[in-house]
Amino acid sequence: MEDTQVLKHHYIYSFRWDAKNDKLTLDYMLNSFKELEISNWIGKHEISEKGKPHFQMAVWTERKLLAKEMDKVRKRFIRSKLTSKTAQPVSFVSGRKIQSLIAYCTKDKGKVIQQLPEHSVSRLPKWKNKSAEKIVFQEKLKAHIIALVKPYHEKPHSQIDVKESVDSIVQFHIDNDIQPPSKGRMLYYLVKYHIISVSDYRDEVYNFKMFKDNSYY
Repeated sequence: MEDTQVLKHHYIYSFRWDAKNDKLTLDYMLNSFKELEISNWIGKHEISEKGKPHFQMAVWTERKLLAKEMDKVRKRFIRSKLTSKTAQPVSFVSGRKIQSLIAYCTKDKGKVIQQLPEHSVSRLPKWKNKSAEKIVFQEKLKAHIIALVKPYHEKPHSQIDVKESVDSIVQFHIDNDIQPPSKGRMLYYLVKYHIISVSDYRDEVYNFKMFKDNSYY
């Protein structure tokens, strides 16, 4: 998404990397940013409630990245020996709700990791409430589901296991201390990410028996 608020004429992304916080790891991350055309960043290293160390960053590029370029960023960190062995060690998605994203990435105590011009620093928002946390979770969930379905979509004639997909989405909510989605919300995720077809969604939600009744006009 183009940033029109903090660093204008740039594109902002949400980046999370599961890794420990030491000089070697930090240098690797910042050097990788530069090599991958990420020009600016802000965020912190955090420890989740479950004890998982990770970097939570908002990063900017001077131009909008193509899908394959975003995938290149993910692979760069996934393949690193510094990356923790977690279910989804890297998340890199287009940023939404810019103020909330930046506030979320800088809300906790600890040293801010920052590369921004002075005029942008003065525009940085402050953490206000947990609504921003929900927005960031939705972006993390989006990245999780995309990673879940990608292997199937890349192989011709492969069929996604719907039950396993539902289990994975529910478990992702639980791991992030978020209540699992309702049936309606779950069906929305399944059809949006092409895990089920539109006709399957229609049959499950609307149960249009009238189309099977030849006497209906």
